[in-house]
Amino acid sequence: MPAKRVYPIKGWMVRRSFILAAVITLAVVFASCRGLDTNPPPKTAQTERFAIYLLPAEYFFEGIVIMDCTTLGSELLGQEDIAAYNWARHDIVLQPSAGEYLAAQELTGKPFVICIGAAEIYRGEFMAAYMSRSSEGVVILWPRMDGDTTHFSIQLGYPGADFFVGADPRSDERIKAALIAAGLLQE
Repeated sequence: MPAKRVYPIKGWMVRRSFILAAVITLAVVFASCRGLDTNPPPKTAQTERFAIYLLPAEYFFEGIVIMDCTTLGSELLGQEDIAAYNWARHDIVLQPSAGEYLAAQELTGKPFVICIGAAEIYRGEFMAAYMSRSSEGVVILWPRMDGDTTHFSIQLGYPGADFFVGADPRSDERIKAALIAAGLLQE
């Protein structure tokens, strides 16, 4: 009986599968690229949005550097949670759902950071009006004594501004620009 002839199909199939996989991979890579544009894309409102993040307690102090707000803490409020921001008084009027969310949180004594995009602008602390200790930093009083969950103020010092030490960071122009771009700023 004559010997059967074996054709090298297996090697041909492996090479063809490898070439097909390489072509598909390159097609996916090229489809996901935006091209070789040397000009970076313009910043969008999403990258320059106002947000308040909760920080782990060890990051409260000014000496500890935060490289990127969006990766360190958890976002507590974003600009979509805000109905209006009064620039003169630094009062924030909340969307109803955001007020309900905040009311369900235990925030007393927790540090926060105000961010524009991923950039830290300033830090502060949530205080309750019943707390007996003072603060020389930026403070958000929450919960409010009157039970109002529709707004809060970002204030200097606690129990009052005479306890605050340093320069007022709340009027940073980056905050103002982001609030104007989002249509939230009230003068």
